Amino acid sequence: MAAEILLERHPFAPFIPEPCSYLLIGTFPGWQSTKADAPTAPETWYYGTHAHSLWHLLEQVFDRPLSTIVAQKALLTSLHMGVTDVVAAARRRKPNGSRDADLYDREFQTDTLRGLLENPRLKKLYFTSKQAQKWFNEALPDVAVALPQLALPSPSPLYIQYGHGTEADRLHAYRRELLPLLEPLK
Repeated sequence: MAAEILLERHPFAPFIPEPCSYLLIGTFPGWQSTKADAPTAPETWYYGTHAHSLWHLLEQVFDRPLSTIVAQKALLTSLHMGVTDVVAAARRRKPNGSRDADLYDREFQTDTLRGLLENPRLKKLYFTSKQAQKWFNEALPDVAVALPQLALPSPSPLYIQYGHGTEADRLHAYRRELLPLLEPLK
């Protein structure tokens, strides 16, 4: 008899600085962050697995080190950007896999997302992938989201491996979309 695949729960609360004008929405953390017995560093946070390159991309875009959670939160605060994920809990087809395609029995953070959308200061929604945007709109089919939505190229290493673009293309897209957010704050 095969072992039951446990439901993994999202371990992080949304990070919402004050004020928050933008929201960066991902899918679900990698297994290193969600499994109770996972070999993680004590300070795991959004996109904190070694294979994930979001913070590496943002280091290049904003020309500042982002190796600590404090630095990451400081950058997001300076951008007036919150961060959350669409999925609250899920099971994985592969025990130590982090691909979105392997997530099933997904439970969306519907109430959390609805609450975040009530912020009258929100100007735009950024997604860490087309999948994140798809699941967001699937989670809230009855909500007419009047905010502009933009799916950034996925920071996952699979984005490059599957031939969706080059690292330079991805970096250019992040610079084009995110760097202007700091300009009015300088």
